[in-house]
Amino acid sequence: MNDIEMMTYLQPDLELLTTIFNSTPCTMSVVSKDLKYLMANKALKDIFNLTDEEFYNNPIGNFTEESDFVDFLKDL
Repeated sequence: MNDIEMMTYLQPDLELLTTIFNSTPCTMSVVSKDLKYLMANKALKDIFNLTDEEFYNNPIGNFTEESDFVDFLKDL
């Protein structure tokens, strides 16, 4: 299967995952190994009134003073 076929095959699943991710009322994010945001759902972006672009590639904890959360993630 080439890349185009793979993307066509996965597109419905990606759309479903994105819909669930953004419609969940709890805050969720996807973070890289170096603890930078890759994605944030709508609930999290709404709390900080930020866009995807403003979240992307920022270090966790950049938008809050809650060091317990950062420490928790670093310990994972």
